[in-house]
Amino acid sequence: MSGFVLYLIFILPAYFRSTHAFYCLDRLNPLEFSQAVVVECSPPSRKRNITPSPDNSISAGLKNVLKFPAANIKTLPVLPQPDGNAKSMIHMDVSCHDGDNALCANVKSALIKTASTISQEYLHVRQILILIGSAAPARTIPLEDEDNVIRFYPQALIKQFNLTSALLYGPYDIQAIFNSDSEFSFDDSITTNQSDFRYVSLHELIHGLGFTSAWDDYVNTADPVSITPHLLFVYPDPSKHNVHFAGFIENAFDRFIQTPTGSLSQKAAQMNHDFGPSTDFISDDALLRSYQNSHAWDIGKDILVEASTANTFKFDGKIVLETSIKFKAGSSVSHVSADLYSSTQDFLMRHVQQQGSTLEECIQKHGDPVYGAFGPGLRAVLGNLGYRVRGGIPTNDPSRKDSTLDSSKITLKASSRSDAQRGASWVTLFLGLWLLLL
Repeated sequence: MSGFVLYLIFILPAYFRSTHAFYCLDRLNPLEFSQAVVVECSPPSRKRNITPSPDNSISAGLKNVLKFPAANIKTLPVLPQPDGNAKSMIHMDVSCHDGDNALCANVKSALIKTASTISQEYLHVRQILILIGSAAPARTIPLEDEDNVIRFYPQALIKQFNLTSALLYGPYDIQAIFNSDSEFSFDDSITTNQSDFRYVSLHELIHGLGFTSAWDDYVNTADPVSITPHLLFVYPDPSKHNVHFAGFIENAFDRFIQTPTGSLSQKAAQMNHDFGPSTDFISDDALLRSYQNSHAWDIGKDILVEASTANTFKFDGKIVLETSIKFKAGSSVSHVSADLYSSTQDFLMRHVQQQGSTLEECIQKHGDPVYGAFGPGLRAVLGNLGYRVRGGIPTNDPSRKDSTLDSSKITLKASSRSDAQRGASWVTLFLGLWLLLL
């Protein structure tokens, strides 16, 4: 398969101050949603001064994290509304493996437009460099939230906080792969079997900024049985087969998700209580057998049922997430409901996109008159995560923003298997801290 790869780089701060080691997650293959590696992300210049944890485990490393700077963020003034003349904070370096110079030029032009849209919606403190054509991991970094729970934050977001403490950032913030054999349109002359590249790239970049849940089945990836946040374990001694369980760790996005039976964070806490971190096992198989025989496994099975039942998960109690389809990593939970938001200002972050329509056409039909493709729900998500959203964080309920939210008036059936079998009119969008279009 030919293709091109996309990375985003936020310029690094010049200061490093650390006395403890702690760990981050790197994803080395954007095609493998559930796989990541644990890496130490203490600065190399300070590693000789690191105080080692008693058991040299990731669990201790996750205790040495920085605090989420909530107080500082809340005191910042509200940014003005979008300014079409604002300087873009995103810069481009492009190289293609595909060999099609015309395609590469179209991709670069579309990404420049996408970058301008993002810059005009909320302020990035650090500049962003977009690279197409190389290979590198994307990184998530643990921060301790206001509720004293450690969660993984996307590196792209952490760089906006202007933290004065030490972090070893990965070389890239967002890793993306787009299939150049796909039918993309780069202008207004789109055909019925094409997808608008600007729409796809904007959607996927939002995922890379943090619109992504950690909940998945990391054991039965092909046919989920029980879902959890990141299931982390490490091998303390490479010469042995023993495994150290480090716990279930959520993404920043997950903190805000409510279900009919409580918050996802409450369920993650119960899992960690019932199958606690800092436990050693003689092998991978021993760890998994113990986990599958635990109450945590049963909790995950119940959550899977909720995550496969329509309208059960809500972000901040307002924004209905996608749970109307059979659970699928990258589509379920990490998107808004396709049925409820198909004809509303929050159309962008559904897990399906109608082929044959450009981003501009969708904005004209359904977009926000001021913020375009950034509906009130999307702006609320980004603002709650910690981004400074232009115009402030919306407080209205996006599900009542547009009368077409009445499900009896929705003609799109995004979860219908017959739509997928008939084929031609829809393309499925998958998320990542790396961006992927199949």
